[in-house]
Amino acid sequence: MLENGFIVMDSMRNEQHYTGVTQKFGITIEGENYIVKISNSGLISQVYSEYVSSRFIRNLGVQCQEVWLGSYQKRPVAIIKDFKKPGEALHTFKDTRQSSEDTDLSGKEYTYTDVLRLIESHTKMRPEMRTAMVEQFWKQFICDAILGNRDRHHGNWGYLVTPHGYAPAPLYDNGGSLFPEIEINIRDYEADKFQFLSNRAEKFPASLFKTHRPDGSIRRTNYYEVCGQIMLPVFAKELTLPKIMGAIEGATDYVFEPYKGFYKSIVCVRFLHIIKRLSVEEAYEQLQYYENRTY
Repeated sequence: MLENGFIVMDSMRNEQHYTGVTQKFGITIEGENYIVKISNSGLISQVYSEYVSSRFIRNLGVQCQEVWLGSYQKRPVAIIKDFKKPGEALHTFKDTRQSSEDTDLSGKEYTYTDVLRLIESHTKMRPEMRTAMVEQFWKQFICDAILGNRDRHHGNWGYLVTPHGYAPAPLYDNGGSLFPEIEINIRDYEADKFQFLSNRAEKFPASLFKTHRPDGSIRRTNYYEVCGQIMLPVFAKELTLPKIMGAIEGATDYVFEPYKGFYKSIVCVRFLHIIKRLSVEEAYEQLQYYENRTY
C-alpha cells in the first residue's frame, strides 16, 4: 500500500505514456501502475490541488482516482493510481465520435445540453449505463462546483470500455480545482480572509461548460448561477455542512498550514453559497460558528 511521503525513483519508471499539459510519467510499484504528476511551476499548491480535491471527492462517496503526496528529485509530486485494469480502455468525451451522434464536442468548451445529448445518443451504451453516466456527470458537476474546478474540459472525464461493457470512469485529473496557484496569493488570504474567500466563492472561477443565455448567446457558466437554475440532483440535496467538513478534514491530513485552513474554508463557503444558496456573508458566519463550536 502506497503511503504519503513516498520517494519516486527513476528505476520505477515504466513505458506508460500519459497526455496533458502537466509534466507526468508512469511508474510501477509491486505490479501496480501509477502516474507521477509534477508541478509545472514548482508550486506545492498545484500538487496539493490534485491530492486534496481527489481525496475530498472520494470522502463524499463518489468514484474518484486515488492520490498520494510524494517527492521526485526533491520536488513535490502527486502520485496517482492508474485505475485502468488489464483489458480496459479509457474513452474521454473528447474521443467520442459516432456517425449516429449529431453532437460534436470538437471545442474545449461545450454546453450541458451537448453533454446530456451525447450520452443519451451513445449507441453502444445500454440504457442503464446511460443513466449511470448522467448520474456520474451531475456528481462530477457538484463536486467541481464546490471545489472551484476551472478545467473540467472534454479531455479529462469519460468512461471505461471493459470486457463486460461500459462503465463510468472514476473522476480524474482534478488538478484544476482549489485554485492551484494559491501559493502565490496565500498572504492575501491571511490578511483578509473574508474578502479573499468572497471573491473565490462567487466571482471565479467559471466552469468550462457553457450555457445558452436569454439573449441567444452561449457563454461560460458561473457555478452559482447554474445551480440556481437547475433542479439539484439527490446527491447535492443530501450533502450537509458536517459531511463537507468531515470530507475536507480527511483530505488535508498531510497538508501544511496555511493551505490546510484555506482549503477547509473555501470548500465550506462555496458549498454553503453555491449549493445551499446562502449569501457569502451568511456562509462565512456559519463557517466561523461551526469552527468555534468544533474547537
